[in-house]
Amino acid sequence: MLSVKQTLQLKFYIMEPISICKNKDISVNPNPFDDYTIITIPEEIQQPYTLEIIDINGVKILHDSNILSNKFILGRKSMKPGTYFYKFYSCNYKYYYSGKLFVKNS
Repeated sequence: MLSVKQTLQLKFYIMEPISICKNKDISVNPNPFDDYTIITIPEEIQQPYTLEIIDINGVKILHDSNILSNKFILGRKSMKPGTYFYKFYSCNYKYYYSGKLFVKNS
């Protein structure tokens, strides 16, 4: 509890709003996929971004940052058949994309 003589200091930070982009702005082809899929984000985003792939249990299976290309080729590697979630976001979180990926049975 603060006494009458104590002062409370608060810091406020002003951040730019996040552009939560709709799935129509991002392309995932093919989806579902066997060996690989190509994820394409709009070309107007000319800043590094991060890609995360999360499995259905919430386990992060990929974290790749400082991506500069608007196309990312995601290889299946050790991904088991099922549903996965992707997140793309710019380094300042101004842009954010998310969606689902489906890996087919081999």
